Amino acid sequence: MVRAHLYERPRPLRELAPWVPTGLADACQAALAKDPARRPSSAAALATRLRAASSRPAAPVAGSAGARTTRLRPARRRDPVRRQRPAEPTRVIAAAPAGSSTATTVKVGAGRAAWRRHRRRTALLLVGALVVVLAALAVMELRGSKQAVPAPAATATAAAPQVRVTLQATALVWTRITVDGRPAYEGTLTAGARRSFTGRRVVDLHLGNAGGVQLTVNGTPRGAPGRPGQVWRGRFATPGGP
Repeated sequence: MVRAHLYERPRPLRELAPWVPTGLADACQAALAKDPARRPSSAAALATRLRAASSRPAAPVAGSAGARTTRLRPARRRDPVRRQRPAEPTRVIAAAPAGSSTATTVKVGAGRAAWRRHRRRTALLLVGALVVVLAALAVMELRGSKQAVPAPAATATAAAPQVRVTLQATALVWTRITVDGRPAYEGTLTAGARRSFTGRRVVDLHLGNAGGVQLTVNGTPRGAPGRPGQVWRGRFATPGGP
């Protein structure tokens, strides 16, 4: 039904109901056109076209020699801006072959137009299909995010060895720290001050009071690297480093 709504041209109205006047059938066919440029530009334009169609007599049914032609009464002029309109009276268009006593009754203006109901159903179907597609994409995205979970921090640390040096000052000490060849800190630490440095390859220390600081390397206490007042230089590297 969706494909037919979008692509298939509807059958001409007079093939389904030959008694419908030609002007009215043409107006209905224009309202069902697939190309928006071929459809009436507004409800007022369609109303004008319908009023013009109702002012002409109905075309006779093809193949009926004695068909009777009924002229529709012009509809009263109404404001096209009003949304709610009273229901129009039922108009009877009778067309029957000669010698036949049966007539076809067509109700005009009663109830909601069928093509509007079809359009609403099509819109609901399209919205439902869109919801299903979005739900499927969300499920695929969640599955992809679960598969792309990064490795734990411990695994990353084991894959890339590092060296971590912590200085705990017990007295006044001047320090200059270089991490992986780049200056990281230079200054004087007072008693109680604490500094930590982490390098991927190497951490170099230059201490002006080797006895006034306690070192911890990779969580292992190393104590003071020298005596008080002694200048000390040292290097701590990762396994396999320089």
